Amino acid sequence: MVWEKIFEVIDESIFLTDSDFHILVTNSATASLLGIPKEKIIGETFYRLFHQSDKPVPNCSFKQMLKSKKSESLEFYAENLGRYLRVEVYPIFDKKGEIELAVHKVKDITAEKELENLLRLERDKLQKIQDNINFGISIIGQGMKILDMNRQMKEWFPKIDLASQPICYQSFNDPPRKKICSYCPTIKTFKDGKVYSAITKTPTGKTIRFFEVTTTPLKDERGNVVSVIELVQDITKRKEDEEKLHHYLEVERVISKISSEFIQLQEIDLGIKRALSYLGKLFDADLCYFFQFKEDSKQLHNTHLWTSHREKKEKKKIPPIKLENFPWLVSKLQRKENIVISDTKKLPLEAFWGKKMIKSLNVKAFLATPLYLNDKLYGFIGLATTKKVRSWTKEDIDCLRTVGEIIVSSISRRKVEKELRATLKALKIERNKIRELTKNIIKTRERERLMLAADIHDDLIQSLVATTYFLQSLDLSQLNQKTLSRRNRLIEILQSSIRQGRDLLTQLEPVRQPDFGLVEAIKKIVNLHFASSKIKFNFEFPQKIPSLNKEMEINLFRIIQEALINILKHSKASQVWIKFFTNKDKLKLEIRDDGIGFDKKVIRKAPGHYGLLAMEERASIIGGKITIESQSGKGTKIKLDIPIKV
Repeated sequence: MVWEKIFEVIDESIFLTDSDFHILVTNSATASLLGIPKEKIIGETFYRLFHQSDKPVPNCSFKQMLKSKKSESLEFYAENLGRYLRVEVYPIFDKKGEIELAVHKVKDITAEKELENLLRLERDKLQKIQDNINFGISIIGQGMKILDMNRQMKEWFPKIDLASQPICYQSFNDPPRKKICSYCPTIKTFKDGKVYSAITKTPTGKTIRFFEVTTTPLKDERGNVVSVIELVQDITKRKEDEEKLHHYLEVERVISKISSEFIQLQEIDLGIKRALSYLGKLFDADLCYFFQFKEDSKQLHNTHLWTSHREKKEKKKIPPIKLENFPWLVSKLQRKENIVISDTKKLPLEAFWGKKMIKSLNVKAFLATPLYLNDKLYGFIGLATTKKVRSWTKEDIDCLRTVGEIIVSSISRRKVEKELRATLKALKIERNKIRELTKNIIKTRERERLMLAADIHDDLIQSLVATTYFLQSLDLSQLNQKTLSRRNRLIEILQSSIRQGRDLLTQLEPVRQPDFGLVEAIKKIVNLHFASSKIKFNFEFPQKIPSLNKEMEINLFRIIQEALINILKHSKASQVWIKFFTNKDKLKLEIRDDGIGFDKKVIRKAPGHYGLLAMEERASIIGGKITIESQSGKGTKIKLDIPIKV
């Protein structure tokens, strides 16, 4: 038959049936597909061979073709074969236009179905991944149309209907934008096919949300960008945290700056003005004010006020707050409560007078915190807005209170400093008086010593010398042995008294120019005090000592004298060093011993020990500076610097 020859050259299964579903002609491909010889296929029905049914299945493509009189197709799973098949049925009409025969072409689509199922599974997996990750994915097509969004994007933007082909810059913003965002990374990717990233500032009704968007191109086989994948992450919380951190650091910087300026500035009013300015700008306020009690303690006065550039140029004035007229405000301050008002329209009824003042100042929101000094209400510091209502945070309150405490502390410190300066000035005056008195006492003592020295020299010593001369002039021949012995003994006593008197003169009047210089006086006093001791004495001095006035020489000698007497009495030293030398415009003196030393703190507190104080006082009188270094068991060193004219 012609049909059989035609069918045999076709690789796919094909056969011819009559209108009663019986197979008239088939090919080897059908036998191979069914696994039975062609002879057994001829005469069988399609539904028995492929569906193992005694009658046509409900969705039979052949039945559909008989009704529609046009080709039909059907995909099904043949359980007896374990294969997916696609059947295409083509009608053959007789001369009357009725369907006489039908050609069935059967294709094994198992591999296609398996691949299709695999792709569907992968798509399902991908969709699940997209829907379960914590960032959004959207696909943007040409014209900035939103083609698809994952579950996260749909949660963020529930009003978007993908069926309406929405435009991204209109649909993702509320209110909608009229044109593409200036920072849009998607439009950049469409232009050059590169990956871009940007942070959006997306209005969502009454709030702003921040998204980080990374765009990746989807290209066709020619490399043209047909759509863009947007990977979207909500970073609103991160931005809020960053802004909070930035604000916190700015608060710390402002507080540090205010504190530093109050330490450096001498004018307290200027410091307060600057502090209010910093606070007002930091919190984007319109007013920043500082109230404090004046002398009467019955009114809180606005002593300092800062206004922003948004306020009118005329200077605002806030009247004093009388305590009896503002019981609500004052009672909260006295209870150490912060006054936090986000909307002045919601002030309580008891704040009647406060409302009146607030209305006159056009205040919309304000914040105030009480300030205390020594547990007593000192005043308050606050912020206010005149253009809009706003909320105040705990951090705002803490910052305001800290700055207020810095101001009050600085005012208190300046007051104490002022009182201290006055006290120090008074003490300095008294100190100068005492110094002058000490100076006069020392001068008086020196005059008395000179007078006493003169009396000793002119009266006592002269009398002793005269008596000695008289005794020496006696006629010895007239004296018996006993009287002569007494006369000689008396002469010895008188001569010893004369020597002691002259030594006493050396202590009372050590420096007598031009007869007696400072160096010679020191040598004399050393010989006087140390001649009978075992202490080794070392004395270094320049060949020429600069000219010193009488007052300087005497006080310098008395300092050395006091030091040497102390060494002799207390040090138990084996050696003493005295050294004079000049250095630039100073005369320097060092007295050092290798004795047992002492504790200066103990000596100064002990009663009856005024030697160190006397030495320091004398050094001060001649404009010098004395330092005493001593430790128990390590000897003592005294240094004296005296300014001189070289």
